[in-house]
Amino acid sequence: MKQKLAAGLLSATLLLGVVSPTVSFAAEVTADQISIVNNVGGKDTITVTGLAVDDIVKVYSSSEGGEPIISGSVDTGATEVTVEINQLGTAAGSVYVSVVSGGEESELVEATYNAESSEGPSDEPSEAPEAAQITVTNNATGANDTVIVSELAEGDLVSVYSAASGGELLATAEVESGEEEATVSKTDMLKAAGGTVYVTVTSPNMLESPRVAMAYAKEATSKSPLAASIIIENNPTGTKDTVMVNDLAEGDIVRLYNTLSGGTAQVEAVVESGQTSVEISSFDPEDPDKPDMLRSTGGTIYVTVTNINKLESARIAKSYATEPVSSAPISSSITVKNYRTGIKDKVIVSGLAEGGVINVYRASSGGTSIGTATVAEDESGVTILIDQLGVNAGNVYISQKKAGKLESTVRTVKTYEAEASVALQATAISITNNGTGSLDKVNVTGLAEGDVINVYTAATGGTALATGTAEAGEEDEIAAEASLLDMLNINGGTVYVSVTRVDKAESARIAKTYTSEPVSKPLAAADITVVNNKTGTSDSVTVTNLSAGDVVKVYKTTTGGTAIGTATVDEDETSATVEITQLGTAAGSVYVGVKRVDLLESTVRTVKAYGSEQSTAPTAAAITIVNSPTGKEDTVTVTGLAAGDEVKVYGAAKGGEALATETVNEDETSVTLSKADMLTATGGTAYITVTKPGKLESLRTAKTYVTEPVSAGLATTAVSIVNNKAGVNDTVVVTGLNAGDTINVYRAATGGTAIGTAAVATGESSATASVEQLGAAGGTAYVSVKRVDQLESKVRLAKKFDTETSAAPAAASVTIVNGPTGKADTVKVTGLAAGDSINVYGVSKAGTALATQTVASNQTEATASLADMLTATGGTAYVTVTKVNKVESARVAKSYSSEAVSAALAAAVIAVENNKEGVSDTVTVTDLQEGDKILVYKTATGGTAAGTATVGAGATKAIASVEQLGVSAGTVYVSVKRVDQLESKRVAKTYATETGAAPTAAVITITNNSTGKADTVKVTGLAVGDVVSVYDSTKATTPLETAVVGAGATEATVSKADLLTATGGTAYVTVTRVNKRESARVAKTYITEPVSAAVAAGAITVANNRVGVSDKVTVTGLAAGDKVFVYKLAVGGTALGEAVVESGATSAVVSVDQLGAVAGTLYVGVKRADQLESKTRTGKKYDAETTTPVASANIAVTNNKSAADSVKVVGLQAGDVVKVYQASSGGTAIGTGTVESGSTSVTISIDQLSTTAGKVYVSITRGDKQESVRTAKDYAKE
Repeated sequence: MKQKLAAGLLSATLLLGVVSPTVSFAAEVTADQISIVNNVGGKDTITVTGLAVDDIVKVYSSSEGGEPIISGSVDTGATEVTVEINQLGTAAGSVYVSVVSGGEESELVEATYNAESSEGPSDEPSEAPEAAQITVTNNATGANDTVIVSELAEGDLVSVYSAASGGELLATAEVESGEEEATVSKTDMLKAAGGTVYVTVTSPNMLESPRVAMAYAKEATSKSPLAASIIIENNPTGTKDTVMVNDLAEGDIVRLYNTLSGGTAQVEAVVESGQTSVEISSFDPEDPDKPDMLRSTGGTIYVTVTNINKLESARIAKSYATEPVSSAPISSSITVKNYRTGIKDKVIVSGLAEGGVINVYRASSGGTSIGTATVAEDESGVTILIDQLGVNAGNVYISQKKAGKLESTVRTVKTYEAEASVALQATAISITNNGTGSLDKVNVTGLAEGDVINVYTAATGGTALATGTAEAGEEDEIAAEASLLDMLNINGGTVYVSVTRVDKAESARIAKTYTSEPVSKPLAAADITVVNNKTGTSDSVTVTNLSAGDVVKVYKTTTGGTAIGTATVDEDETSATVEITQLGTAAGSVYVGVKRVDLLESTVRTVKAYGSEQSTAPTAAAITIVNSPTGKEDTVTVTGLAAGDEVKVYGAAKGGEALATETVNEDETSVTLSKADMLTATGGTAYITVTKPGKLESLRTAKTYVTEPVSAGLATTAVSIVNNKAGVNDTVVVTGLNAGDTINVYRAATGGTAIGTAAVATGESSATASVEQLGAAGGTAYVSVKRVDQLESKVRLAKKFDTETSAAPAAASVTIVNGPTGKADTVKVTGLAAGDSINVYGVSKAGTALATQTVASNQTEATASLADMLTATGGTAYVTVTKVNKVESARVAKSYSSEAVSAALAAAVIAVENNKEGVSDTVTVTDLQEGDKILVYKTATGGTAAGTATVGAGATKAIASVEQLGVSAGTVYVSVKRVDQLESKRVAKTYATETGAAPTAAVITITNNSTGKADTVKVTGLAVGDVVSVYDSTKATTPLETAVVGAGATEATVSKADLLTATGGTAYVTVTRVNKRESARVAKTYITEPVSAAVAAGAITVANNRVGVSDKVTVTGLAAGDKVFVYKLAVGGTALGEAVVESGATSAVVSVDQLGAVAGTLYVGVKRADQLESKTRTGKKYDAETTTPVASANIAVTNNKSAADSVKVVGLQAGDVVKVYQASSGGTAIGTGTVESGSTSVTISIDQLSTTAGKVYVSITRGDKQESVRTAKDYAKE
């Protein structure tokens, strides 16, 4: 631990030791946050940092806690608190610190402190500084280098040496009053290339410490500018070029070089006040607008920046482009026309600007232009004539030279065609090979007017068969046609076509194939009909969709052979019929060709199949048979026939006579054969043939048919059976019938004799068969029907029937209401029929019915009702149904609940008030109804009610009074008995103690006003009559003051002059609620009386003037009446001076005779109206009385030739006086200048420095300060 002697006080860093607290804690504080000063002869202080507003610091003398010896809270806007203690003691010791944050107190932290120091001479060496305390800054040559040592005490002396032992004492500095660091400053104290210094500390009354080595870097070099921040414009020859450098700071010097290293800067420029960039446009300082600073062909410059107090940066290379060069013309704007020999070729360029020059070359680079042209006024293109580009295709290269720019370095290549015309596309040629004796034609599209086409029979050589010239046709299409009688081969072939375009040679020939002369289109098979008649009748082939003069030929083969028949279409006809003696008895095919007018016979013959000579048998699907009842006509109908077809019906597949025969009438396509009982009644198969005119009889087609009509079986839904009790006939009823239908009832599914029968009467649709007895038990009967003109149904319907006993009611159809004692209980059964009776029993077997009821006419339910028929506590009833003509059903059990019980209360509607002794406690229940009775018990079950109450007329709540529930908290059990209902279950409800609830700290607001004024403690969230008491400790028996909540209010404020401790502390607040004991005390900390906020360092300005002129401390941002104090010390001591802010003013100026010649720190306090002086004095450093010398880097000297020289100084303030000398001391200034208002620099003109290189020495005098030491600055020769 490092000790620092300072003005009789000792600052100690705390040690952390966590002790075991006696209570649980949530917050946390560390030793790093705590510092203790054990002063000599003054108050000791404890400071805790890193806190939040309203946090409370408590300091204890014991690790066990107890009462704090002091406490303090964090003010609004602050993050730390300092508490003062009259005396910790002269010896070393410990205190224990906690922080209360958010109502929770942290663990105790042990904080040790050292004994108070006693001053006196010592032969002990001072403690050497650690490297972390030392900061070395090696500034540029000509500026002050600094060594700063921190964490020292007032009066400590810092010495800086050049060697670890012996060597040169470079400089010293002493820690000023109230400071904790010293700054050793001297021009060029350190080596420019870096090195090591050796630092010692000599504390008052102690020996010098050992030397501590501290390495330091070389002098700071300015950061090179980014290439991206340098913008270069290389403008056309004769105009000004510019170099702009951005991202700079005021006073930066920019230099331009021609080489990466060595050489002298071509030019330099200084960034003006308020600027961040500089622009250079000439290497000649005397002519800043001189053009052509940069090379026209482009190149590289090298840029440096020299920041204030830093060395010149490394050079940054920045390349720049050539002066503006014209862009080459775009290819799409160029057209080249290569004409045949004898006509000049053309190069046409469009999209140009007036005055531009176009050159045409044979090569992409070099060579001489073969043609040139200049764009005329108001024109945008040129046409260049060239004697001959060449017979073959090739390339030309075109450049452009725009006005004010160089010729484009890139030439645009443009391909041109050969002199020969471009050959035709085969797709542009169409050929028509007409019939022999007609003109054959060759047509070509996509031509230009005047183009000539030639048609040849060979790819080369020979003479053109025909020629044609292109002309505009319909829709402006330009085409050419070459035609000649029988020019083309009738069988097709190839011709060769060329084009000779205007001003071009003939193109190559393009081959184009063509087809033969026109051939007749083959016949469609659908247009051909073949009739193969029986022997003795000619067969025929008929073709339709023809034209007059068309010739039809019929062949036996697909190709070759001789036609077996032919026919020509007559005039005004569209068909022809070819007669053929015999195609054959069997089926086969013929092949038919056609030769249309002016066309050859079709090359493809159309195949057409034909049937045999025998008629085609009818399909079974075309035959419909109806087997009518015996004695009536059966019918066979055949469709898909033609007039004259003969149909026969046979009873066998072969042989036998036809059962019936019929011929299809004219314009008919079907026939029906009918004959009484033609078919077998039980069904079978008939065989049908067709004989077409001129054909043989077809094969017989088999067609099955069903029997005569049989009655359809009954649907189960149409049959209902009633099995009555003995002595009453059972009945079978069938619906959905017709008059005359007969039903039969059987005991078996097949065979046997009907046990009952019935016929449907006229006008009826149902029949009822009576059966003497089906049987007591359930079973199945079988029912058939015989409809009019139909047989009895083959399948008898099986229909189940119930027993003679009535069906028991379903439990779901039984509803029981157990009414209150003395009132009717009811049992209702639904789903019944009129005449059904219900019985209610109390037991499952035997016994007598308790009640009975019969279903009334047109009703489906019955209700048995009897007073107290059922058991009050609930149970089971047994219910039967007896249907008309049925035996009573089995009994069905149906449970029922007890009579109505009151619903238990909700705990939320119960409120228990446990009052202090002497006042009855109450239980209030809400949400009740008139006549409800509440009962209050002290146990969950059993016992006698401790209190009861009944809801009065028109009321909804009841209040039960209980003599005493007890001092402590507990539980009561509350039930309710509603009108016509039993008492409910008991509901548990807890109640609080007789002591009233303490207020939360959040509802307490404390205002600690200035001494002599009323302090206030306000508590909210109260009720009328509540009493608030304020105590100064946890154990005090008498309150400091009290207040009562008035009518209509919810808060009370305790107010009394100087009620609270002026320095802040803790108040203890209770609430005594109506009919309650006083609550527990709630601790609430409060801050000190108002203390003036410290002034901001930025609001303080110190002027340390030369001897003879009073020093001034100006403080702004104040209010009228505020009083300012200036001290030499951060704490204690007497004010050097003071001043009061006058009415209407916001600042005050304190005059001090003399702060001292050297720089230092003073401390300013403020006392605002009705507030104490600020606890913290604001430290403000001040300069020495001597003006700080100017840095060499801020001086620029220009040694001109044949003109006045100049010295420019930047980084100044308005009013600064700059003087230039020729010696480092003594002598008279050779030039002087004052910085004007609003400026930060001054330029001093000197008639002549020297023709050779040399030095000047520059000083500054600022305001009422002494003139600075002189700064040397080299300058170059003229």
